[in-house]
Amino acid sequence: MKAVLFSIILSLFSGIGFGNIVVVDKMVHDWGDVTVKDGALECDFSIENTSDRPQRIINVVKSCGCTRVDWPKEAFGSGESVRLHVVYANDEGPHSFDKSISVYFEGVKGPLVLRVRGDVFKEKQPIEKSYPVHFEGIGLKKGEVKIGNLSQGEQKSTDFTVANVSGGEVELAWTEVDSLLSIYPQRLSLKAGETARVSVSVKASRSLWGKNEYLATPVVNSKKAQRAISFWATTKENFDSWSEDRKAKAAKAVLEAVVESVPKERGQAMEVRYLLKNEGKSSLEIYKVEYNDREVESDVTTGSIGPGEERELAFKVKTENFEKDSDNIILVVFYTNDPLHPLLHLYIDAIIL
Repeated sequence: MKAVLFSIILSLFSGIGFGNIVVVDKMVHDWGDVTVKDGALECDFSIENTSDRPQRIINVVKSCGCTRVDWPKEAFGSGESVRLHVVYANDEGPHSFDKSISVYFEGVKGPLVLRVRGDVFKEKQPIEKSYPVHFEGIGLKKGEVKIGNLSQGEQKSTDFTVANVSGGEVELAWTEVDSLLSIYPQRLSLKAGETARVSVSVKASRSLWGKNEYLATPVVNSKKAQRAISFWATTKENFDSWSEDRKAKAAKAVLEAVVESVPKERGQAMEVRYLLKNEGKSSLEIYKVEYNDREVESDVTTGSIGPGEERELAFKVKTENFEKDSDNIILVVFYTNDPLHPLLHLYIDAIIL
């Protein structure tokens, strides 16, 4: 039922590290377009022990009962690999799905989070409909690709599917690729109706924090596309190498309301103020401040707050475009060097009368 799917392998993209103990061959398995008639879908994730001691998977937690995972219960030594076998039931009818699989290792606090996803249709779809975003004869599901969360000092990879929707053979290449992006293969040929997986990797930079866009422009049959593809990754601080002593002496961010939001008539400006305190033993670094709403004015900036010090944060909210009696939640995110709050969230509730 599917067009030909090329398997793309390159050492640069052959593994993604987790916790300095293992490398996984991929973080996401995307079945692409399938039909309800295809029945259960299966895939494998390969996990290699790159540490100098045995590792053991102690638990696997799925986000949905529609997914079954088989994994080895015994430890595997340095240099050895094991496989997680995943079966998605595909019995929920036509829909898009994206399921998480959290893999817990002995002695490691957080899980390795893998994902399986796809789009289920009643019948096979024309390829130009399955890949509706077109770039000079190349089709994508969307015009942007989410790479996910990225920690400083790391390189994060994902892959996405490109389809030939032109009706003839095409050759795909890339130009104007962001300096922090790597794409493989850099060149490939596709017959009419064929699809291929393309791998993309982004490298963290301490000059970039929070949500950032990285661009690359397709070149199809030597013709540059009129627009670029957006790749998004969210970068935060990396505490993997921090000792327990360093964490104990780290900054500690605490938010405290000074003037909270009060109900306003639509169109009236709303002002709120908070104190951001550092109750830790080291300077609190604010790397970046992000807002989920453009209706906010603030002079809140990046910088340092010394141990025992505080900074007042003032926000002015425009309410002209807010709806009465509805949730108007504004999210402010601070990217910091606090191990407990690398992403510190502040919520402003704009109540409109």
